Amino acid sequence: MNIHIISTVNGQQNEGMRNVATHLGKSFEKENNVVYSALNDVLKIPARCLKSDVTMIFARCVGNVYIIARVASFFSKNLKLFLVQKPTKEYQTKNNKNPINADYYTICEDDAKEIRLCEGKKVIPFTAGINAGKFSPVSKQKAKELKAKYGFDTDKPLVVHVGHLSTGRGLEDFVSFSKDKYSRLIVASGMFENENTVKVLEDNGVKIIRGYLENVNEVYQMADVYLFPTKTGDYVISLPLSVTLSAPIMC
Repeated sequence: MNIHIISTVNGQQNEGMRNVATHLGKSFEKENNVVYSALNDVLKIPARCLKSDVTMIFARCVGNVYIIARVASFFSKNLKLFLVQKPTKEYQTKNNKNPINADYYTICEDDAKEIRLCEGKKVIPFTAGINAGKFSPVSKQKAKELKAKYGFDTDKPLVVHVGHLSTGRGLEDFVSFSKDKYSRLIVASGMFENENTVKVLEDNGVKIIRGYLENVNEVYQMADVYLFPTKTGDYVISLPLSVTLSAPIMC
């Protein structure tokens, strides 16, 4: 089968939708011919849609993505949109007037409950798989060894977050954990960084590791608490992948 994926696929595990697109794309490549288009490949998208059996769009449904999907729907034999967040009001308004001729796949059914569908099209739930072999608990002794490896006091509880240092993420809440009683670590994607947030954290001694971390499972394994302080859905996908890996969790 010829599969056309429209997304920002960078091959790294550093952002929710990119994770989903990257992993599904790699899985499809095992038995199919897969071609990729960036969201701004406006001149290439129509031709690739025509040559493909199915076109899949991995992007939050915003106003500009509606335009891309609308164009793709004219050239694609079979169009699929993947949701990890609720569509914006702008997308909903445009789609209510002229619904996209596509099926929607969603990790959270509520995200698609207000989408107007073309006749014969449907909403299909899908799951974002977790590598349970890699992301598995370790013994208390192993957790202490990992803390030492990353330079933390093995006797202090470690509070962790993995994600973006963006405004609205709520990571300033890390400073409420006393640095005398807790070790604090944020693994940041390197994307969407807010300078003020970074300054608040660094001035308070919160350790930040930036960029792709291949063995990020070790961060979860040594953590005593996973803190997810985000207070709005605008800054996180509906089912945050980092939360599905973590226990205990403080939200």
